[in-house]
Amino acid sequence: MTASSSTATFKHPSPWAWCLAIGILAACGGGADKPADAVPLDTARTTTPLDGRVVKQLPDGGRIEGNMVNGKRDGTWFSYFKHGGPRSRITYVDGLEEGQTEVFHESGLTYYVGQYHQGRNAGTWIFYDEQGNEVNRAVYDSTGALVKQAHP
Repeated sequence: MTASSSTATFKHPSPWAWCLAIGILAACGGGADKPADAVPLDTARTTTPLDGRVVKQLPDGGRIEGNMVNGKRDGTWFSYFKHGGPRSRITYVDGLEEGQTEVFHESGLTYYVGQYHQGRNAGTWIFYDEQGNEVNRAVYDSTGALVKQAHP
């Protein structure tokens, strides 16, 4: 679908693109506010060692790596596509997502950026298409509830 204005033309991403975005959010850890039908590539609960560095192969050929402390993710975790390019970067504190997260398109351009607070989406999340154009903004309150969504 294309929406036009007098200054620019904006093409909304296809529905599968939003499904992929939700799936990637889940792959980065995902909070309770994520849809039940999203299929995570990995979760914050794993059968990995209680402490130390973890490198885990993902079903699609990519990998995810970071540190475990007392059986929980801690510090910055990185995931990579099969070709080795960055897929995501997210920080955990005591097993919960905390701070800025960034997820990338396979091309290396940013797919979306946002903030977590105690495992919940917080503040403004910005989504970009594969050419780097902003396509959506979502604003979350301190409880992780979506309060505003806008398509530029």
